[in-house]
Amino acid sequence: MEIKKKTPFDFISSILKKNVYLGEDLTGFSPYLTNKVFSNDYDSILMSNVLNNLYQMEPKAVYDFWYYAIPKTNKFIKFPKSLKEMKEVQQVREYYQVNEIIAKEYIELMDDEEKKYIKKYFEERGIKNKK
Repeated sequence: MEIKKKTPFDFISSILKKNVYLGEDLTGFSPYLTNKVFSNDYDSILMSNVLNNLYQMEPKAVYDFWYYAIPKTNKFIKFPKSLKEMKEVQQVREYYQVNEIIAKEYIELMDDEEKKYIKKYFEERGIKNKK
């Protein structure tokens, strides 16, 4: 039988659902990613801010803090978007002069060539790193 490698999402699920305590073996645990996920939740944003300021904490202490500080729940915390996706949406917004919702719909309809063209358009104009 093959043992499944734990991912950061397994640890976040464990913290939220309290179905199993994974604090004994923290292989695959990322304090940074865990804090980033909990910073997207209204109920835990302040605690996440405190832990971000205490970045030198041991991973076990971070896991234990979240495990005992967050009450048992089945809620879904939205995972933060990647910077690449956010940049792509921003570029499409500026290129077509539309709002974010419409830009996301455009991205879904675009093929890779169109996305590359818009990216190249901004790179040629020196707007490469614009957020």
